Amino acid sequence: MGFIIGENIRRIHAERMDFKGGQLEIKITPKLTGAEKEDTKAGKSAIRYGFNFIVDYGANNGKIEIDGDVIYLDTEDACKALTDEWKKDKNIKNEQLRIAVMNRVLEAGYKQAIIQAENVKLPMPLQMPRFVSKEQKESIDKSSSKAQEKK
Repeated sequence: MGFIIGENIRRIHAERMDFKGGQLEIKITPKLTGAEKEDTKAGKSAIRYGFNFIVDYGANNGKIEIDGDVIYLDTEDACKALTDEWKKDKNIKNEQLRIAVMNRVLEAGYKQAIIQAENVKLPMPLQMPRFVSKEQKESIDKSSSKAQEKK
């Protein structure tokens, strides 16, 4: 199996609409949009897996959209087989490769989305870890277990 050698960001669009703060539901949508084989100067072949990463803050609140590529390096035959598979199914069948590519999409997308959210004054798209007192932790644990019981 080959390996991922990096990613490129091609387009970033961040927009804050009529966001006034308060409680909102942030929806994250990462997806692969394409797979194109290309030759490298190192004698290997590569695949550019195109991706789209969207952070949606809901109607009239805001949106961040990131387009880019994850670059995967492998042999000529492997890259041809993977791009043929993509053309047929629009999917990566090899689970290890699919997970590795999607994890890289998440990493690249979240890194950019955090920066853009700050630039346009929207909430971060993920909860940052925080230090809390023992009392706060116990309160959080109790409310989490009550929420689990309701399910």
